[in-house]
Amino acid sequence: LGVGIFRDEIRSWVLDMGVYKGGGGSDKNNYLEAYDGATMDVNRSGAPNIIVPNATISVLGGIQPDIFEHIRTDDNESSGFTDRILYLFPEKSKPKAGAKEMSQDLLDWYDTTIQSFYDSTMSLIERDDAGVVIPRVSHFTTEAKREWLTMSESFASRIDSDDVPTHIKGYIAKSKGRVLRFALIINTLNSMAGGSESIDAISLESLKKAKRLSDYFEAMNIKTIEEARNRDTGTWKASLSKTPKENYLSLVKRNPKITIKAAADKLGKSDRTIVNYKAELKKEGKI
Repeated sequence: LGVGIFRDEIRSWVLDMGVYKGGGGSDKNNYLEAYDGATMDVNRSGAPNIIVPNATISVLGGIQPDIFEHIRTDDNESSGFTDRILYLFPEKSKPKAGAKEMSQDLLDWYDTTIQSFYDSTMSLIERDDAGVVIPRVSHFTTEAKREWLTMSESFASRIDSDDVPTHIKGYIAKSKGRVLRFALIINTLNSMAGGSESIDAISLESLKKAKRLSDYFEAMNIKTIEEARNRDTGTWKASLSKTPKENYLSLVKRNPKITIKAAADKLGKSDRTIVNYKAELKKEGKI
């Protein structure tokens, strides 16, 4: 079962989790599990339990950078909640009024294409005698499988690297699953649009496009962190003429109470690296 949620202010969606359970409850856990298509058990007081197998929830909304900390809290980060979000942070631009409108032919084409895609997708669904959907499995082509193994090694290497900030590693870990999902969607769309791809064989081209899309969202994730987190350091920016350790010292002098995690975010280093900087500077008598 798949449902969509649209909130103009996504902050309210997060703050409403557990509101009917005194702030406790399992709303967030349900969303976390639905990310992987797990079975959802909806239990509300005074109503019968509802079991939803293979639950899928898509959430769309916006938020201002100044209140983004309501989303990227320590709890949401440690649970992996924020790592499951696809971020968009477009460049600021002034809206321009224009007289151009989309033609009716274009709107009709879009409606027809979306409806055709939906109908084609539904026609592929098979059910067993009990009415349960039978999973349809797609495989990599030989070239795509070889490329996927290379990508997997790259993901693992970045996660193990001390040069990658801790807060980015969780997002990278989720990127493996994102690439697979994007590849399946892209391959299916290309196949249904009359491309050369087989709907049951994910091509190398589809996989590479999926990786580029995943890289874009990772870049947007980093941008949201840089723009919206750790505002206690004001407009401080690392100096390109200083070493990372010297920049950390400058940061500590500006804000002596800054945490290891916040400093790692600001400098783009791992928590372990910042701990080492701190120990070395203490030994040198500089902090």
